[in-house]
Amino acid sequence: MVRDVLYHALISVLLYCGILGFQEMQNPGQGISSGAVNHHVDPAMISVLSLIPVGADDIHKVIRDSPGVVTLINVWATWCQPCREEMPDLLKVYREFRDRGISLILISGDFPEDSLEVKHFLQHLGVNFRTYIKSGRDMPFINALSPKWSGALPATFIYNQADSLVNYWEGKASYNEFVQAINQVLHQ
Repeated sequence: MVRDVLYHALISVLLYCGILGFQEMQNPGQGISSGAVNHHVDPAMISVLSLIPVGADDIHKVIRDSPGVVTLINVWATWCQPCREEMPDLLKVYREFRDRGISLILISGDFPEDSLEVKHFLQHLGVNFRTYIKSGRDMPFINALSPKWSGALPATFIYNQADSLVNYWEGKASYNEFVQAINQVLHQ
């Protein structure tokens, strides 16, 4: 219980700082407190992008329904700098490997009320497929993906077609690290 409360408090502080940093990154020199918004966002694209709540009870159904031979799950957040840094490499790998049976499931760890910011970030990177936002309590969600996962972000999980976890790691990965992990599963 205390761990959950402390975790939520930490997430709230990091979320607040991350959003402010993201606004500054999108509008350099305009000041964090200016409340500046990137006006180059296509509102129609943001409304089309699906952002579906997913919790501990339904994450494995999402994995089972994935059409891939290998399913890559990435849990990330807009306030997480390493998450934002690895996302272009992750999307590049997905785009290169999707014809070989790779599915990508992106799950935002942001709060539901920040879904517009999540959609904006994803739209900026050209994401046009169904994505998810974590819902429900943290610990059941964490344990549903892997009891060994500490909850740190970013976190990447690789499942095979039998819905079995074959690899996972916490922290930012490079393009080459994603490719190597996917190739290991494809060649099993």
